[in-house]
Amino acid sequence: MTVRPILVALTAILPAGIGFAQQAPFENAPATLVATSEVNSVALRQDNVLVDLSAAMAAGIDGMAVISADDVEVGHVERLNPSEGTATIGFGGFLGLGERKATLPLSKLAFQQQPDGQVRAFIAQPSDRLAEIPESPQADMS
Repeated sequence: MTVRPILVALTAILPAGIGFAQQAPFENAPATLVATSEVNSVALRQDNVLVDLSAAMAAGIDGMAVISADDVEVGHVERLNPSEGTATIGFGGFLGLGERKATLPLSKLAFQQQPDGQVRAFIAQPSDRLAEIPESPQADMS
């Protein structure tokens, strides 16, 4: 059972004065509002468009900003390894000092293009819980 038949039925029986019946038809909603839980747990930000790995690579993935679940820039992509399905992320630090590096599966990242055209990597972890992401010993290799 889908939402559309229910919405159609409700709009047919509800009085026109109720705000719910006044909403735009479901098919007019932009495709970017589709839930991304099928991809991973990273929420699609308003007005952003989900892009695939090849589009992210075309945008230039080295040094790409990494944004936390609470929309804080928490690091940057250090290195991408598509054959292993991983990305090395540098978190925190200042001018390269004190930076933690972690290797995450690409399934934990969502590459999203913002309205200004910038592509960024988003993670589901809030900024105050970054310490829970284990530091990766192989991330230290250059």
